[in-house]
Amino acid sequence: MEALSSTDKQFLRLLYYPGIPPEDIKESEIRDKAQRCLNRICKRLVGASTPAPSASAKAPTRRQKRSAEETLIEPPQNQQSSEQRDEKSIPSTAHAVTTSGPSSPALPATANDAPTRRRKRPTEDTLLDPPQKRPVGFDSAMKFHYDSHGRQVQTLKQRAKGPSAPLKKFHNKVKREMINRFCRQTGQQRDLKLFDIACGRGGDLFKWDSAGISYVRGVDLSPAEIKEAKRRFEQNKREGKHRWLNVDFEQSDHVGSSRLSGLAEQYDAVTIQFACHYFFKTEQMLRSCLSNVAAALRDGGYFFGCIPDGKAVLKTLNQKSVFENSMLRLERLWEGNYKAFGSSFIFKIRDTVTDGGQGSIEYLVFSSTFIHFAEEYGLEPVYDYSSTNLDHMFDPADRGKLFKHFAPKDYENRDLEVVSNINSAFCFRMNQAKNKHRDRKV
Repeated sequence: MEALSSTDKQFLRLLYYPGIPPEDIKESEIRDKAQRCLNRICKRLVGASTPAPSASAKAPTRRQKRSAEETLIEPPQNQQSSEQRDEKSIPSTAHAVTTSGPSSPALPATANDAPTRRRKRPTEDTLLDPPQKRPVGFDSAMKFHYDSHGRQVQTLKQRAKGPSAPLKKFHNKVKREMINRFCRQTGQQRDLKLFDIACGRGGDLFKWDSAGISYVRGVDLSPAEIKEAKRRFEQNKREGKHRWLNVDFEQSDHVGSSRLSGLAEQYDAVTIQFACHYFFKTEQMLRSCLSNVAAALRDGGYFFGCIPDGKAVLKTLNQKSVFENSMLRLERLWEGNYKAFGSSFIFKIRDTVTDGGQGSIEYLVFSSTFIHFAEEYGLEPVYDYSSTNLDHMFDPADRGKLFKHFAPKDYENRDLEVVSNINSAFCFRMNQAKNKHRDRKV
C-alpha cells in the first residue's frame, strides 16, 4: 500500500467509500479498479465519448469528486420495493416468508427477479470485491472491518459513558442469562465445554466464568480480535481471575466454508452472538456453519445466540431505502425482492462495533429459513426457555416462536429502543438421531 500515490488513494476512497481496502489486495487489482472508477466518472462528467485518463492522471476537483461520489453511492429516488406489500398478502407457499413457529417451515422466495433500473443503488458488488474474485465464505472487507475494531482500545469507564451504554448493558444481560440458562454448571455436570463461533475480543469471559464453564474454544475471523481476546484472558489470569476457566482462542477463515477440526461432538453448547446473520450470505455458508455446529454438539446440547430479525429490519425500513435516527442507520442494498440468502443491508449503530466507516454489511435472516435448514442437521427449535428472567427481557408476543425480540423497559433514549427491538434471541437443541449430515464433512 505504501507504493500507491496520493492520486491512487483518492480513487480508492471513491471506489471503496469510505475506507482503504486491506493490504492483501494486489496493487495491480487496485489500479484496475481505480481505472474502472475513472471510466465511470468520465462518462458521467464529460460524456461517454471522452477517453478516460490513466490511473496516474491528475485527481479530479472537489466538485467533480463530490459529483462522482453521488453517482456511485446515491440511492435511486422513488424506488418501490416488493416489501411494500402487506405481509398478510404474501401466499403461504414454500417460497413465502411466514411468521415463524412450530407450524411454519416456509421459506422466502429465492428466484432472482430484480427489475431493471436506470440507476443502481450501491450493492455488495460495488462496495466490496467483484463477485468473480470473491473467496468462498467471508470476504476481506469484513475481516478488515473487524480488524479495525479489534485494534481499538476503550476502557470500561469510556464504555460506561458512551451513548450506547444502556444498549450494551441490556444486550450483555440477555447474553448472560442465555449462557446461564443453556450452559450453566450444575452439581451433576463436570468439565462443561462451550464452543463460541465469532467470539470477538473475548467480551464474554466473565460470563463464561460465572456460569461455571470449564473450557471454551473461541473462533473468530479477525486476527486483531483474537489477539485482543488472548491479551485480555492472559491479563485476567495474571490478576488471579478465571482460576477454573480454560480458553483457546483461534483465528479461522473457514467456519463459513468448511468443517473445522477437533469438534468430535464434545461440546455441551455452541453459541454465536450477534454474528449468525453473516452466514446467511449464501446457502453454502449457512450449511457450513450448521455443519460445524452439529459436529461440535453432544446429543441434547444447545445452539443459541442473538441475531437481528429480518422481518424487524423490513418493518423498521418501512418500505424505504434508508432509515436513520440518532443511534441507528439502516440502508437496503438488495435489489428487487428480498430473498432467503444474500439480501444485504448496512447496519450501523453508533458507538458499537458496527460504527466504523459506512457500517457493517449484514444479511436478512428469516426464522422460517433458519428452522428449515437447522432441522436437516438435527437442530430442533426451542420455543420455551422456562426462564422467568429471560421472559421479562423479551416481547410477550414471541412466546412459541424461535425469534424472541428484545424488549428493554428502562431506556431513556427511544432511538436506542428501536435498535434493541430489531434484535432477537434464538435457541436449538441437538438431536443427533435426526442429523441427516452426521457422517458428512461439510
